[in-house]
Amino acid sequence: MTATLAAPRPLVVGFGVAGPGQSGSVAGDPVGDADLLVFAAYRRCEEAVEGGSPSTLECPAGFRNGDIDQESLWRVRANGGACPVPGSRAPLLCTPIRSTSEEQTPLAVGGGLIAVRRRSGTIEVIRAAGGHVARFQYGRVHARAAALQGNDLLVQHGAAVDVFDLRTSAKTATLSLRGTSPRLRDVHGRLAAYTGSGRVRVVRLDGRRDVAVASGRDAEIESTGLFYASGARVTFVPTAVLLARLG
Repeated sequence: MTATLAAPRPLVVGFGVAGPGQSGSVAGDPVGDADLLVFAAYRRCEEAVEGGSPSTLECPAGFRNGDIDQESLWRVRANGGACPVPGSRAPLLCTPIRSTSEEQTPLAVGGGLIAVRRRSGTIEVIRAAGGHVARFQYGRVHARAAALQGNDLLVQHGAAVDVFDLRTSAKTATLSLRGTSPRLRDVHGRLAAYTGSGRVRVVRLDGRRDVAVASGRDAEIESTGLFYASGARVTFVPTAVLLARLG
């Protein structure tokens, strides 16, 4: 669903009938930055049962039950086309980016680019129109999260975050995240925000300083500072305060 301050009534732009991990069609979570908002519509297949009735969701060769075997990326924008929802009253807010016969789940958006996770675990960076920019191999190591800004791509795997320069595809740093179940949330300038053990933390991209800011479950960092959510409250910490804490 999507809404704006000028039009606060939510509109359904994606639709799914399958629960988590179930076979069927699913609309993924939206990912956005500035004027680029994207989401994925995908299908999880099911393996044929010997002697059973044919299924419209039957997995192709090489895919197993619950695998994503079809996925399309969509951009939400004014003056778009019909969104991928059933019926004749779909809002005209969606523009297709590209479709694949496997997973291409969007993890991050920034600077007009999109980072997607492919079935192999590979992270691919594409342009808003779908053109290929770069690819980073992770094999079967499942990349959990990513963040994009300018020429920087951050990829989290386990409790580590790799920092890449998109101009050269070179890895420039690896950060170690603290706390239990750490999760990369955002990046801006030379700072990245993440959560772990119920705390919001900020770390320099060179890895030299890492500080806990407050208790919280989600965060975004922008040029003006850090926004973090705790319960039903969103709190703002100016960049100057963060830099003073980091030393």
